[in-house]
Amino acid sequence: LRISSSRFSRSSSSFFNLSAAFCLLSTSRFSSSLCLRMYSSSFFLIFNNEKISDEDESIRKQQESLSSDKEADPEQIQEQTTFHLPSFRDYQNRTYITPPSYLRATEHTCYVPKKVIHTYKGHKNGTTNIQLFPKYGHILLSSGIDGTIKIWDVYNERRLIRTINAHKQFIRGINFSGDGKQFLSCSYDRFIKLWDTETGVCISRFSNKRIPYCAQFHTLENNTGGEKEFLVGGSDRKISQWDISSNKIVQTYEDHLGAVNSIAYIDQGRRFVSSSDDKSLRIWEYGISVVIKLISDPSMWSVPVLKTSVDGKYVLGQSMDNNVYVWNAKERFGQEKSKTYRGHLVSGYACGLAQSPDGEFLASG
Repeated sequence: LRISSSRFSRSSSSFFNLSAAFCLLSTSRFSSSLCLRMYSSSFFLIFNNEKISDEDESIRKQQESLSSDKEADPEQIQEQTTFHLPSFRDYQNRTYITPPSYLRATEHTCYVPKKVIHTYKGHKNGTTNIQLFPKYGHILLSSGIDGTIKIWDVYNERRLIRTINAHKQFIRGINFSGDGKQFLSCSYDRFIKLWDTETGVCISRFSNKRIPYCAQFHTLENNTGGEKEFLVGGSDRKISQWDISSNKIVQTYEDHLGAVNSIAYIDQGRRFVSSSDDKSLRIWEYGISVVIKLISDPSMWSVPVLKTSVDGKYVLGQSMDNNVYVWNAKERFGQEKSKTYRGHLVSGYACGLAQSPDGEFLASG
């Protein structure tokens, strides 16, 4: 784990993944999130990545075999959800997605975490992603290699709230809506699923018979929820724009020469950046399948993780050459060469990225 001073700006949260146990670290008042996730008030999350390299290698081989040009019918399971708390509502008739009354989504100063204060255990084999509830961070969403999704309590007794038997295979990504009432999951079983956070019920299933590598709600300008569309990057080298109500692809973005690994929105959702195994970044106008700008260079490596900075002015990218790069997302989309973070020795493996809500620190791991 490396934490650098980023000094970008002020605002809300961030995220990433890896392994069967993850820890909560205390700080004077850090914030937001990361697979590594910093969240509001006084905690910091990080994944333990012990003894997972063999599993990663087998998953890579499985991915390569499944990414062939042959279209296979996706395998679906019967989703099941288990609620683990004694009662669904408290004495004020509130459910667990209601933020505690003492939490405020306000700006505050963040600090580097100092010690582990809790470890969450529950997934078999490994944990692939974590994400905190938007703005408040009072519940934690995690996904695993075992195809399950778990919801955890963060501030009180830190208990497991709900387990969802969601997918038949490894879950590649999860993504909360702006208000946290729904979330997306995508898996190697070739399904993207839309879930209700409160009940754990699967609302809709989406599939184009290709492996989805990332799924991101189309972020609205005020980011208050009610998203009607989402983007999916997949093994077919395309980005698909899905309409939730009709369960249909309404736009396809085609230009990448390899699988699409990550998507990050910029300019308040009017544009987005995509990264691919073809070692390039492409900037698109949302809804128009024409590349605005191509960033490609013979010296570039693949960038498997993209993240928009908390103020929306920058895009952060973890490169396979052990560096974290920063691009200016305003006007001309160009690299900020003075803001390059070095130190990891994990070439060939993806690292997670997260910023503290005040924009002061950047964490990777």
